[in-house]
Amino acid sequence: VSADYVFLDDSDPRSAAGYDISVYNVAQDAEGEVYTSDDQDQLGPTAAGPLCGAQFAFPDEGPAKLTVGQCFLPPTTFGSSNYWVLAHDEEEGMALIGGQPDVPSGDPAEGLCTFSSPFSGLWIFSRSPVRNEAMIRKYRNIAKEKGIDPTIMLDVKQDDCGRGNDGGGGGDSGGAGNPEDIPGYVQIQGKGSDSGKKVCWELRNGKVREGNKIILGRCRAGSDRNLFKVATYTLPGDSKTYLQVTPKLAENRKMVVTGVRETSEKGWLRLEKQLGGGAAGDGTQTFYTLENGMVGLGTPAADCRESYSAGCLFVTNQGAHSDYGDPVMLSSSSRMNKFARQGDVIVDWTIVSR
Repeated sequence: VSADYVFLDDSDPRSAAGYDISVYNVAQDAEGEVYTSDDQDQLGPTAAGPLCGAQFAFPDEGPAKLTVGQCFLPPTTFGSSNYWVLAHDEEEGMALIGGQPDVPSGDPAEGLCTFSSPFSGLWIFSRSPVRNEAMIRKYRNIAKEKGIDPTIMLDVKQDDCGRGNDGGGGGDSGGAGNPEDIPGYVQIQGKGSDSGKKVCWELRNGKVREGNKIILGRCRAGSDRNLFKVATYTLPGDSKTYLQVTPKLAENRKMVVTGVRETSEKGWLRLEKQLGGGAAGDGTQTFYTLENGMVGLGTPAADCRESYSAGCLFVTNQGAHSDYGDPVMLSSSSRMNKFARQGDVIVDWTIVSR
């Protein structure tokens, strides 16, 4: 289980609706099925996420008292302050999160309470994916001291989270031409040629379904949406290394990032079922890298590796800007050169270990 809380930009439409925070939760069951707060039916209204948080939707709220609910509904729909930061220690990397308890729980002699609202609950947050039993006991005791029954919490298996101990990991970075030297999960990072703005590949809304696009996202730590597994291959008679890219959230679904041509000049990246016929598939599910950091689609002819002739498509952004949420595109070299004269174009990609 992981939770990702990110402050919204003032320009985000969800801010105008009264929300301050984007909420993204991911869980994986014992069979390996992945659920997210964007596509899993929530308790209460029979509608899917995504989820948002509001800090000041009600007069008694503040930075430590949030109202969390589906973004398409006003925050006042969900009642005042259903998520409280009950305890927090930045050095320990721990927090206790819960709503307002309002019904008795457990032994009446202990005088403890729990929650009647399906939009409330009790959680221990840790920046480390590794369980610290001493810290868990400490924060369970904090809950009890505050009159909340800690036995309502369920143990969660946190093995094989694929992250470093700080929630986002650290590690070495390397050029996109050497992914075989980078273990585990990675971010695929690029920078705008004009602004220098850093962006990362991201699975849009974290939705694992065919056709969902890869977009430009923030390179934030702790988000499964921007983590990928990169496999490397060579083909008979070809010394070039090819890459096959799978979003972390899609590993158990046998789905990979596919390049889809819209025209001979452009296309986009999206999620599709892995094809048979080996890693190369039909050429749409493999990528190759150049020494300058460019990433191309398919199995290239020699001229694609050196002179970038017509018919060669490379991974870049949409047009001449690099806004978060824009699709990751495929473009010909002539089209990229045109947009490079107008503004931001991303041509240099780096794979960074997480």
